[in-house]
Amino acid sequence: MEYPSNHKQIVKELLDGKFILNTNVSLFKTLDENIDDYKSYFASSFGYELVKKSEFFYLVSDESNETLSRNIIILLAVLCYELDQDQKNFREQIRYPLSVYDIENYLMRTNTAYSEILREVKIMPEIEKFLKQLAKRNIVEFVSEKQIKFTPVVELFFDYAKELAEKKSEDLALQLSDNDNK
Repeated sequence: MEYPSNHKQIVKELLDGKFILNTNVSLFKTLDENIDDYKSYFASSFGYELVKKSEFFYLVSDESNETLSRNIIILLAVLCYELDQDQKNFREQIRYPLSVYDIENYLMRTNTAYSEILREVKIMPEIEKFLKQLAKRNIVEFVSEKQIKFTPVVELFFDYAKELAEKKSEDLALQLSDNDNK
């Protein structure tokens, strides 16, 4: 089988946990044009599912034990909460660059419970290090040394958080129903 010229880069980036954005035209186009081949390749070679969204590609594995997704959702939840307290809509705010300083201030002003969680999952006090990790995976991009912008990938985490909340609500409703039937 003959692979596209940028095959190694595509495989390396996806296996490194990066999202391939449509702004990386050559990689995105290669994946898009060869989607069936790449889906088969990742499934048979690694047991991973290649997922395509309108603006990016990524891999999914049932065997993952990474905590980055959880930490991103925690970061987003706290930022959403704090921006909401200032009557700002986070989903609108993420279209524009946010300063690392502002993000740090929003996270540090939270109440004790949130502050403790952020320290526990190693988001704070090393927010710049955490944001650089997100940039490495194409979840945010630095528009300057101290400003970031979320990429369209952030929508995946909003969807994931929504699924978790719905599942939790269903579980709670089922539990309440079981208790009523006893």
